[in-house]
Amino acid sequence: MNMPINNTGWVKFYRSLLDWEWWGDRNTRDLFMYCLLKANHKSTNWRGRTIEAGQFITTIRTMAPESGLTVREVRTALNHLLSTHELTQETTHGYTIITVSNYEKYQATETPIDTIEDTSNDMPPTHDRHTTDTQNKNDKNIEEEKDNNIPPYNPPTEEKPKRTRKQFVIPTVEEVAAYCAERKNNIDAQYFVDFYTSKGWMVGSNHMKDWKSAVRTWEAKRKQQSTPTPANNPAGILLGPGEFIRQDGSRTYGTGIVTVPQSAPPRPNERCTWSSQYNNWIM
Repeated sequence: MNMPINNTGWVKFYRSLLDWEWWGDRNTRDLFMYCLLKANHKSTNWRGRTIEAGQFITTIRTMAPESGLTVREVRTALNHLLSTHELTQETTHGYTIITVSNYEKYQATETPIDTIEDTSNDMPPTHDRHTTDTQNKNDKNIEEEKDNNIPPYNPPTEEKPKRTRKQFVIPTVEEVAAYCAERKNNIDAQYFVDFYTSKGWMVGSNHMKDWKSAVRTWEAKRKQQSTPTPANNPAGILLGPGEFIRQDGSRTYGTGIVTVPQSAPPRPNERCTWSSQYNNWIM
């Protein structure tokens, strides 16, 4: 079956497209060529707005059967072309306007062909026809040389996607307990969760980003405290669970934020916090 040819117009394709980053992706390549063929070659008015050259109105479900792709393939290929700026789109209620970037630059022509007519009645004799054909080929070569002077098609450089920050998810007591058991650090998971819940899961003035990192910090501070010795506890203070002596000799516990008086009794358990109001440990 011969491909239909009529006077509905034509578009250019540069040979440098063979070096295009999406050329090897059949769906993306086909959709881009489809968009070039569908785009207006001149401005038109539609429902009170101007559709410029290089633009056309469509929907995803319309593009699928016309391009020979599935709806899902169209969405994927369209995202490729949008990401590297070959296309831009404006989505409204009910339809989408697709714009081919640099359409006028790459589709402009000095000698537009308006019609293709049957000229068999005007054909010269065979000898003259051969001469004419040869001249046409020479003219074609000259046109190709002119085309070679046109800047090649260089799509915009793809921008690297920005890294998205992973959203913090508050852990359950069971998750913390399982992680602490894995690390064998004997940290009270319930106390850990209650402690940061009371602080709105803030670490100082910042939102917590990694609760496992916070567990390891607690673990490291506990190792620093270890068993009181004359070196880190010269006063010989009796310390309870989670308590330790800072390098400056002051007494604290847990994350080391609260200072406990040296005369205070040992901390009963890791769920207790020091109350300056009552001057004692409270649950």
